[in-house]
Amino acid sequence: MVTDWLSRQLKQRPTVAQSVFVLGLYLSTIVTSGCVNCSTTGP
Repeated sequence: MVTDWLSRQLKQRPTVAQSVFVLGLYLSTIVTSGCVNCSTTGP
């Protein structure tokens, strides 16, 4: 399971796992907002 892997990563290296998680969340937010902008201001 992905959750099991995440929990193990959080226990082993909290700073690395959290930074990767935050980075992924940040990127997904940018992609989502970009898609919304494209759909609203597109041709």
